[in-house]
Amino acid sequence: MNELKRLLIDVDDCAAQFRPRYLNLVNDLLGKSKTMGDGIHIYRCERAFELTRAEEAIILGELAKPGFASTLDVTPGAQEAIEFLASKYEVVFVTAPLQESDTWAKDRRVWIRKYFGHVLEESSISTSHKHVIDGDYLIEDNIITAKLWKADRLSRCKGHRYIAPLLYSWPYNSNDDGITTLKSWEDIVRYLECP
Repeated sequence: MNELKRLLIDVDDCAAQFRPRYLNLVNDLLGKSKTMGDGIHIYRCERAFELTRAEEAIILGELAKPGFASTLDVTPGAQEAIEFLASKYEVVFVTAPLQESDTWAKDRRVWIRKYFGHVLEESSISTSHKHVIDGDYLIEDNIITAKLWKADRLSRCKGHRYIAPLLYSWPYNSNDDGITTLKSWEDIVRYLECP
């Protein structure tokens, strides 16, 4: 029996448009005029958009509201690409919950079901420790998470199998550390069709 390789996919800013939604909250709730270009080289949204602690608390309050994680838009091209990849890989969404939200993990599952169906919803994992989840590939936007995952996988497989983190390209994660960075879901599919 030919076992499918496991493809782990981060949700926020890979499959779901978290950062654009965060930006909308900043502008709508705080009366700012920030753009996606503001602080785009900084991973943490509150730092990228230069929020005070009080402003950050207002935004965090909105993010933590029941249902928020289920309302994000899907990243262009992600739905079709992930459906295609699910026919060739064991796809598992691996997503970090917002600790301040009691419903984030449940709401995230609702979001996955809405865009990707019941099967991928059931195989999703909500954890802040993505590096411990075994897989052959990880699509991630956080370079630190990608590096931790790669190091953990390499230490556990002892070079007996090929593993690769793939960065979904954002200016905040440009790197020269040998981690493949891909600019779109079309690029991701192309890469994974000929690993």
